[in-house]
Amino acid sequence: MGWSSFCERKGMFKINLMVTNIFDFLLV
Repeated sequence: MGWSSFCERKGMFKINLMVTNIFDFLLV
């Protein structure tokens, strides 16, 4: 169960990074 939770956290981080990049792109 630790592995799936690790993958989930990694996926959330990746999505968070993508959203942040999109917002940076829109603001610039």
